[in-house]
Amino acid sequence: MRHLLDTNIVSQVIRGDEPRVRQRLAALPMGTAVISAVTEAELHHGLARRSHPASLSQRVQAFLVRVDGLPWDSAAASAYGGLRVACKAAGVTLAPLDLMIAARARSKPRSLPGTGPSCACPKACGWRPGWSRRLLDP
Repeated sequence: MRHLLDTNIVSQVIRGDEPRVRQRLAALPMGTAVISAVTEAELHHGLARRSHPASLSQRVQAFLVRVDGLPWDSAAASAYGGLRVACKAAGVTLAPLDLMIAARARSKPRSLPGTGPSCACPKACGWRPGWSRRLLDP
């Protein structure tokens, strides 16, 4: 089983401000923690916004070589449309990039936890921004 990490948890890991998250992540089998191309783009945006500080750039690159990146492809784009409608109908508001990450999770349901066919909206299937809760809960 793979675990799709969103930008919030990746940032916590890179900053090192949540030791329990880091410990749980380190305990996962190699290759099971993955990120979306959307999260990788957000990391690069954060570096550019800060003028690429050397120390942070090194930590980001060190993290990126340790996780697989999942593309935001046509399947994710297709899932996005239905998720956006379902979320609006359920009264759930997600930031656009969080919704894109959720759509990526939904587009490959067998590879990620809590993203099966019955997942009409991220709130309904348990996906939520800040997967630190999942990593913190045993």
